[in-house]
Amino acid sequence: MKAPFMHRIQAGRSYMSVQKCKELISVYPYFLCFFSASDISMSGAVFIFWKVRAEQTFLASRVPFIVYPGRRRIMVAAKQKPVQLILAQKNDAQLIHQLKKEAFMPLYEIYRDTDSNPALDPVDKVVCQLAQEETDYWLISYEGRMAGGVRLVHKRDANLISPLFILPKEQNKGIATCVMKQLFDMYPDVLCWRLITIKEEKRNCHFYEKLGFRNTLSAEERTLHMTLIGYERYSQEREG
Repeated sequence: MKAPFMHRIQAGRSYMSVQKCKELISVYPYFLCFFSASDISMSGAVFIFWKVRAEQTFLASRVPFIVYPGRRRIMVAAKQKPVQLILAQKNDAQLIHQLKKEAFMPLYEIYRDTDSNPALDPVDKVVCQLAQEETDYWLISYEGRMAGGVRLVHKRDANLISPLFILPKEQNKGIATCVMKQLFDMYPDVLCWRLITIKEEKRNCHFYEKLGFRNTLSAEERTLHMTLIGYERYSQEREG
């Protein structure tokens, strides 16, 4: 298929490339964006935007990820994987609020943490987060249905994951692992990833440790039975 419009961004800050996606989608409602940090080894990460008709989407055989049009949305999917990341818009605040509540309420029922559990966040907090320039909020779709979300906050020295959540009914399907690996590929120039989780949730801790995160931040006791701990992952620790 020949593309009437193409824009290439040679190896540079991946975050800037994501920002470029946001700029382009406001001008060109329908485009495809292929990117690869491994297949195009000579030039590093390359973003290619194709201006196409809304109904035209296809997957190139040699590119591991695709961002494709969806009513002025940026959507990212791994080849042969049922997981998609959809860049949230302002009008997704209520949806994110509902997803967070469903995902985090089981933890609230265990620990009764009224200060930091996202299930208790008002929808206005999500609205403010979506408006932040330094925030990328991604909805997580699995086999065409909403399964959770992940918020990235771009700090000067790190990308903060705050929070990552999967609905209880969609857990144990490898969704979170796929999401994290996609994020690492989407932001290859991030030197450090940072997050906070619950020390007593051993499965969560093990999950992040398998991805190369290390417990490097001091613990903070929030309730009698719950302690928050911080994890960091540096780029050189990325698994091949």
